[in-house]
Amino acid sequence: MPARNAARHVQDALQSVLREQAVEIQVVVVDDASTDDTAERVTTLADSRIRLLRTAVRRGIGWCHNQALRHSTAPFVAHVDADDLVVPGALPRMVAALRAAPRAGQAYCDFVVTASDGQVTEELSEKWRRFFERARKPPIDHRRQLLTYGMTVNHLRTYRREALDDIGGFDEELPWAVDYDAALRLAERWEFVHVAAPLYIKRVLADGASESVRLKGGRFWAMRWRLARRALRRNGGRLMGLSSPHVHALLLVGLLDATGAPDAVRQLRR
Repeated sequence: MPARNAARHVQDALQSVLREQAVEIQVVVVDDASTDDTAERVTTLADSRIRLLRTAVRRGIGWCHNQALRHSTAPFVAHVDADDLVVPGALPRMVAALRAAPRAGQAYCDFVVTASDGQVTEELSEKWRRFFERARKPPIDHRRQLLTYGMTVNHLRTYRREALDDIGGFDEELPWAVDYDAALRLAERWEFVHVAAPLYIKRVLADGASESVRLKGGRFWAMRWRLARRALRRNGGRLMGLSSPHVHALLLVGLLDATGAPDAVRQLRR
């Protein structure tokens, strides 16, 4: 659990994990130079299963992930944000999914989205319902989905430790999207498994402004383009078995989808 200035919600997040049954749990909280009382809120819980790591200088999300790996020997590693919640029974189901698929390096699940106050709004529910309909229709082609929709293998990401070791962990130089970068590298050597159940509660700001949504979508697409291009260079012009023109075409579909051009997307897909 990476945490920065998460005092408001971190105890709720931790308690949602600690109440899980049927799996042995150690929670590594990495406080990334918080300026509020995040660390104090963590230690107040006084649970021996919690280990708190702190840095006085902000190091970034990739560093936080790798610190958790360095201080744990668990065969499965789940990522829970410090302002989100795990649905009861989620972690045993994620671990079971990985155990049932030996070639899967990562499992992920569906999720429920709430506003910052914890309320599920009709607008948010409809937005994510439409996303799941188009991005997670079985059978899922994870190569295509990663390039077109970006974070399709997201939320309650549960990794096989062996797979993370295989790809060298997370890129500490990236300012964000480290999980997407890891997914691209995992997809070269490992499979993904989708647990089709809403096992995670994601808290987001309820910003319904269409311009803001388009700007955020375009910014994330630019990072995906950068990371995909880097992977193509690293792999001699191919990515996840796809040629460079195929990769670029899927990224273009993703750009049009992210910035609100559904007619153009439909035409390209033909």
